[in-house]
Amino acid sequence: MEPSPLTTSEIIGISLFFFTMMFGPGIIAIYRNLRRKYLIAIGGLLIGWTAIGGLVMLLIASKGSKLEQIVEKNKKIVMWVGIPLIIIGIIIRIVDYTRTGY
Repeated sequence: MEPSPLTTSEIIGISLFFFTMMFGPGIIAIYRNLRRKYLIAIGGLLIGWTAIGGLVMLLIASKGSKLEQIVEKNKKIVMWVGIPLIIIGIIIRIVDYTRTGY
């Protein structure tokens, strides 16, 4: 049983979602005139196509300087927690790929 192809409205909806995830953080950061607005815009373009990356970039753009202050105060905690989580995620993805093939 083969799945039916996507309709035009579904393709437009999916495209708008990813467009928002990619360009939304940059637009918000530039509009709010954040200190790292161009970094947020480039980050949104590079990782915004993933749902998690887009949500993280939207969070950074919406919180702005408050989030930057929290990260600056707790930089060691962020590094000791964030980097191992990223490494664990990569290892899980590699193991999953070797088991399933995709």
